[in-house]
Amino acid sequence: MEKKKSSNAAINYIAEIDEDKKDQIRKFFPAYFSEDIKDMEEEYEYFVNELTNLMSENKDDEKIQNYIIAKATILRNQCPFVSISKIYHNFLAQMKEKYPNLDYIEVPNYSMYFPNKHFPSLRKICDRLVEDDQTIPEILTRNLSNQDLSELLKDIFSFYHGRIPRSEQILLWYPNYLKHFFELQKSIMLEDGPLPLDWRYFLAIMSVSCYGCEYLYNLLVEGFIETGGDIAWLESSANLPDKLKRLIETNYDLAYQPWVLLKEKPDQMASFLKGPNAWSRQELMQVLMIFAFYHSYCCYVYAIGILPEFDFPRDPVKDIYLRADDETWQAMVKDSPLMRTTNEGILDELHKLAETEEGKDEKNKDTNTEKGDDSIDYGDEMPSDGPRNNAIFRKYFGDMTVKFDTIVNRRKKIDSNSYEWKTNGYLLLEESFPAVAKCIDLKYDYINSLTLDCFGAVKDVKTDPFRKSIFYYIELIFGYEHHDFDYKKMNKLLHKDTKLAVKTMGTTPQNLSMSLMNKFPVEFKTYEICHIALLIMEAKFHIELMYGFLALQNAKG
Repeated sequence: MEKKKSSNAAINYIAEIDEDKKDQIRKFFPAYFSEDIKDMEEEYEYFVNELTNLMSENKDDEKIQNYIIAKATILRNQCPFVSISKIYHNFLAQMKEKYPNLDYIEVPNYSMYFPNKHFPSLRKICDRLVEDDQTIPEILTRNLSNQDLSELLKDIFSFYHGRIPRSEQILLWYPNYLKHFFELQKSIMLEDGPLPLDWRYFLAIMSVSCYGCEYLYNLLVEGFIETGGDIAWLESSANLPDKLKRLIETNYDLAYQPWVLLKEKPDQMASFLKGPNAWSRQELMQVLMIFAFYHSYCCYVYAIGILPEFDFPRDPVKDIYLRADDETWQAMVKDSPLMRTTNEGILDELHKLAETEEGKDEKNKDTNTEKGDDSIDYGDEMPSDGPRNNAIFRKYFGDMTVKFDTIVNRRKKIDSNSYEWKTNGYLLLEESFPAVAKCIDLKYDYINSLTLDCFGAVKDVKTDPFRKSIFYYIELIFGYEHHDFDYKKMNKLLHKDTKLAVKTMGTTPQNLSMSLMNKFPVEFKTYEICHIALLIMEAKFHIELMYGFLALQNAKG
């Protein structure tokens, strides 16, 4: 582990630096690329010279110096251009020689749950892309050409104003999914739609605040400021336009209990269409998409245990995880979700289902699709008090709390006979946002077909029933049932402990911990945990859209 002068100093300087001073520094870390790589290299060399001068001018202010080092570390590690990354690599090496007591780190850790060696390395991938290497071992499903992947990384870097965040670096295991995920995010946040860009970013900030997700919160605040957002909105909900304030309760409801938009609060959506601060239907559709996208994104971030970006504020515990070397990390994480034995019972069931599907065992085929309460094991109840008790998030919502209650939700709210995404939600969205509808559909289809045909250490396993059970279980606990699915099979594939972990990821992800991650009874590899998290994220996204769009369709105004 690299030495640093003071842990507290290292993690507090970012929050304490004046915003005007940060702006002065950030202009030397631009988020755009010119067409000519030589021109770009010359420009960045100029920026580095200016940063060197700033380091000298602030030699008595380690907070400023450490902030510069943190920003340079991000650019060195996350810039998709290898030549630009090397410029900042050399800058950091020079600064370390000149100012050895500052806060340097080579590659901060990605996760609280898994060691860095288990994740794809952006730097190695970029190096191989420059060489046009067709065999990149970190990539598990090769769907994009090297050129397309390079262009995608540049687009992500620009979208995030000069970074490729670790939440999206991890998705390099599945580049085609990353492409669908990012294109939807960009379409919702930047492209055609009635809402101003700063409003979109603030709605996303409201979304992640429901779960107290500091990682996404800091990324979105950066985007909000870059798009000209009013800083006063970040200080208190009292400073928000009345039109935005009207959405606070709905944001929470959609995150924790979306069925109330149809049952207990059927008139809420209609009320938004009226009055002096009325929303249009198109605006509300965009609001619902932003809320659903970022609520579900939180589930994925918490499931992987993603640690803060190095240039963002963080608490002392996360700072320790961020810096730990392999030996220290292993000492802190004595029992990870990878350290257990494959459950033969689940594998046996998957093999049996595969045989049935292929007609090899027709006599045992179970055609019972009855879904009464006695055939469904919902798992242990996991109530939540809403976002973590953190002043950053409470200032937006005060003391509003919502509990996710499985028992209350055991009554079916909607089913696939009455409302289905492909035949209802998609068609509604396509009328107003055809490009977004296509993005959502492509992402949905891809994640539901994605498989490596392995289950832990066992290869050549047809995992479709297990993957479908994960997806349908999240929908089920939010009150949505598929009329043509046998839920008894789900109970055989998802044991009680697995359901507890999966449900926590999808309903109260802020409550996840290593002990809950250990509820998975099989020896999953890290990329398989990621795959499960993506299924949960997708199911959460779709269930919120279905409830939200159905409530909007029912609204008269």
